[in-house]
Amino acid sequence: MFRKNNHLRQQTFSIKAPAALGVQLAGDFTQWQEQPINMQKGADGMWRVTVELEPGKHQYRFLVDGQWRDDPDCALAVPNPHGSQNSVREVNLTTEQLEALGRLDACTVANAIEAFHERLRNEGIVDHSIRSIFPRLKPMVGYAATVKIRGSELPFGDGVPYPDRTDWWNYMLSVPTPRVIVVEDCATRTGFGSFLGAVHTNIARALGCVGAVTNGSVRDIPALESLAFPVFAGSICVSHAYIHIVEMGGPVEIGGLKIKSGDLLHGDIHGVQRIPLDAAAKVPAVASKILQQEEEIIALCRSSEFSIERLRMLVSKNSR
Repeated sequence: MFRKNNHLRQQTFSIKAPAALGVQLAGDFTQWQEQPINMQKGADGMWRVTVELEPGKHQYRFLVDGQWRDDPDCALAVPNPHGSQNSVREVNLTTEQLEALGRLDACTVANAIEAFHERLRNEGIVDHSIRSIFPRLKPMVGYAATVKIRGSELPFGDGVPYPDRTDWWNYMLSVPTPRVIVVEDCATRTGFGSFLGAVHTNIARALGCVGAVTNGSVRDIPALESLAFPVFAGSICVSHAYIHIVEMGGPVEIGGLKIKSGDLLHGDIHGVQRIPLDAAAKVPAVASKILQQEEEIIALCRSSEFSIERLRMLVSKNSR
């Protein structure tokens, strides 16, 4: 394997090039052409190699007989500085890594993310308009499955309710598990009608969702509470009104936070935030160090030996 540590996950890359004499894999994980990885040719004309990568998004291309080639089987690509594009491989976390994140409260996760300097401190979080409906539940961690809805106004024509769509079920299954259904209410009267009630929440749960986030409303609160299903919403309402799905899988905005399908979300009593995939596997270790430092300060403040001088020394030591 290319390199090993506890954060890495096996990823196989392949490309069909039966006439090629040599194929290499190059990407941000090989410093591109500095350390390209030789691929092995199979009897079927496919060149393959398995490497271990950090969770996150990795850009790569193939070198086929010295010529750059895109991955024809990769749907995700980004422009590069050379006028072409790089393929992108998304590597998800292990179950153990997700569980480690789920043992952390949102404030500790936010503190740990700051240590990576990947974003400004006022980015990546929902604002106060979105609250936890069941604040006593454990933290929620999962990948965003995005949906847009409308429904506060009467349908055009004869006023017959919009037909229920079921294609969003298939979309949900395309998102890595565990999933968090994220619903943006685009209606003129946001939250007047609810998409998330007893039925749709049970459907989402059956489809591998571990929580829900919406700028709109939720209803059937006792039924949702009995599921121990974390829900973060802008309000609570009575009716589903004329709610219908208008889009799925695209970017949404909840409480000022722009969320894309597949983004990693964490939420608890304090609110919801996006965890950068590139840093996610390292967050628990950084969080553990931060918690230890905080405990030392708190212990000193509660100690009979407390003094401003001791506090300054401890804070100075922890900031190094």
